[in-house]
Amino acid sequence: MKNKLLIFFLAGVFGCEIPDKGLIESSAPPFLSQSTVVPSSLNVNEVAILPTDPIDTVLQCTVSASNIDNGTQVYFTLHDPLGNALANGTLLDDGSAADQKTGDGVFATNVHFKILKRDLGSYTIQFQATDRSGFRSNTIFQTIVVKNSNNHRPTIANPIVPDTVAVPNSSDTTFVKVSITVLDQDGLDDIASVSFTSRRPDLSVVAVYPLYDDGGTTPRFPFGLKSGDVLAGDGVFTLTFPLTSSTQGGTYRDFSFVATDKSGESSSVITRRIFIR
Repeated sequence: MKNKLLIFFLAGVFGCEIPDKGLIESSAPPFLSQSTVVPSSLNVNEVAILPTDPIDTVLQCTVSASNIDNGTQVYFTLHDPLGNALANGTLLDDGSAADQKTGDGVFATNVHFKILKRDLGSYTIQFQATDRSGFRSNTIFQTIVVKNSNNHRPTIANPIVPDTVAVPNSSDTTFVKVSITVLDQDGLDDIASVSFTSRRPDLSVVAVYPLYDDGGTTPRFPFGLKSGDVLAGDGVFTLTFPLTSSTQGGTYRDFSFVATDKSGESSSVITRRIFIR
């Protein structure tokens, strides 16, 4: 009886088509080991004049892949400095267009890179592969730095910060508004961020807070409040933050303001002290 059952079981197994993936899948996913992007940097001052002049160049991209099969696809996604996707597509290993040799595991493509002169910063290309079984590879990145060789550092002035704030009564909240004026010879479009760092008396950092020149119409990070800014685009950056009854009194905070442009250059720092009573 046992022999009959064993024969029946084996007949059932060998009579079925075993799938090529699932619990018994033994193949490894694709692996990306190296990538290049040429050019890796772009000086807008060499190819454009006005901030709104368009720049259109070609990025030559290559990626080396192993553990691949004849269904492997290698993809790219190009992101701007804020993380928004600008372009995406596939790289080929068929000897056509940008690829030099068929089937050598080096995938290639040309990517049209379209921006304006004012769109400075670090752009990122992300590469990933999938094989015919649906397995995904690791992800690798390359950075394209768009810079202006004739860049001017931003400057800041006229910080508006209250000298003293009072801790409110229990269950109440006091809203404190601070602002700073920012100037940049390359225009306000060149400003990447404006912030202040809050420090305790022992110089430890409480947090770094962004300021906004948005007209105060939209709730903003990090407090979910409108910034308190009066006029959008006038160079006055503002933040409104809450002060609750849980705040410690009898101390102070130093607020250090700084502006940074899209080329990564920062203004001088201006520090003002707020006493908390």
